Amino acid sequence: MLRITRITGHQRKGSYGAVYKARDRRTSELVAIKVISLSEGEEVYEEIRGEIEMLQQCSHPNVVRYLGSYQGEEFLWIVMEYCGGGSVADLINVTDEPLEEYQIAYICREALKGLSYLHSIFKVHRDIKGGNILLTEQGEVKLEPKTTTSDFRVAAQLTRTMS
Repeated sequence: MLRITRITGHQRKGSYGAVYKARDRRTSELVAIKVISLSEGEEVYEEIRGEIEMLQQCSHPNVVRYLGSYQGEEFLWIVMEYCGGGSVADLINVTDEPLEEYQIAYICREALKGLSYLHSIFKVHRDIKGGNILLTEQGEVKLEPKTTTSDFRVAAQLTRTMS
């Protein structure tokens, strides 16, 4: 079980809530916490819960790691691996120069590895964009598993159909 020492900063705002940076008390590891309001309604809650169940099945170096979730009376906290490099969209927005071809190739290759993994376990991302591709401080590239109805949609699971 994760034990959060303290929330160390607000990272960004998403469509259903905010994302915070925190530290796991046991491991001293930085984590990202998505705080989602439960006032969004039962339908949204059930969809998010289903997506969390599927995220628990994902384990790949190019997919952001799911660490746990905690539900209070008003909010759902989803704890994920922290990617301190921000998103590819952030990187593009803050640099004065365009990315070099080799940088674009690296980001695309690593994102495709994550996408290939998701397809191998019959899951579909359906929203690949710069804002959903995250970078660690070590330069690793990871697909962000959004837990909202309008973004990641990892819940769109393929079924095996053989004719």
